[in-house]
Amino acid sequence: MTRIVVPDDFPPAISGTAAEQALRALGDVTICTERGADSEAELIRRIRDAAVVLNIRGYTKFTAAVIDACERLRLISIWGTGTDNIDFNATRARGITVTNTPGINAHAVAEHTIALMLAVARRIASMDTGVRAGEWPRGLELIEELCNATEQSAAHS
Repeated sequence: MTRIVVPDDFPPAISGTAAEQALRALGDVTICTERGADSEAELIRRIRDAAVVLNIRGYTKFTAAVIDACERLRLISIWGTGTDNIDFNATRARGITVTNTPGINAHAVAEHTIALMLAVARRIASMDTGVRAGEWPRGLELIEELCNATEQSAAHS
């Protein structure tokens, strides 16, 4: 049976979900729900006997030392888009497949971008700082409504 390890499910993202049930149907699954996968030695301890690693957190670094210590490892699946935490030279040398899920967070990124644009346009951070300091920030009349605003009108503000 394939040994599958999720080395870094803290805070829980997969534990107790339908994804966990689907994963368990594929092999012998271990889900680590405590902190520590950001330590190279602890990560090695957690995944040493795994054939497959499902990585959820970007702080878990698959260095050459980690790859070399995990002789059974055949697949690292990144539950997200970023792969900057993978030593690709080491995985290529060992024939380990690395996958990710491109576009998985495209909607969240787009929504966050709009939220940040509104925060800047409405001066939310500076207004919040003023209110928390016991002030009632003035200059609200200088904040233009975005309704019917265009790039050109925004540039002149």
